[in-house]
Amino acid sequence: TTTASIDPSRASARRQEASLHPRSAAMQDCRWHTASMATEDDVRRLALGLREVTEKPSYGTPGFRVKDRLFARVHEMPNVLLLRRPSVEDREALISSNPAAFFTTDHYEGHPSVLVRLPEVDVDELRELIEEAWECRAPVNVRKLGPRPE
Repeated sequence: TTTASIDPSRASARRQEASLHPRSAAMQDCRWHTASMATEDDVRRLALGLREVTEKPSYGTPGFRVKDRLFARVHEMPNVLLLRRPSVEDREALISSNPAAFFTTDHYEGHPSVLVRLPEVDVDELRELIEEAWECRAPVNVRKLGPRPE
């Protein structure tokens, strides 16, 4: 299996800043930004807007696949999304940057997936996370064309 690496220059400035200067738990709970919080409807709209993506149930919940390779799915836990990451190390860095938004469970130990609490991320960040997950799973010939059909 080939994994894509995520270009750090494309990563959210907010996530980069958080990884350099972790916010206190009190700050993570504040809603200083005006962007809307993400929903399952946003997940579906954003995922299906990417190149070669189809929706197909996975473990009884909506799953999103690029060329039949699962990269995201709505989790059984309410308002939680499972997303593929390039590596377990990347997942751990993401969790460390904002544990209010990102987490994992023992079930995913050793697997490069992260759980996202949708109410804790805004739509812009969700878009970046979904595109990064798509890049991890898209076949090379599809990935070369980019995530968004023009």
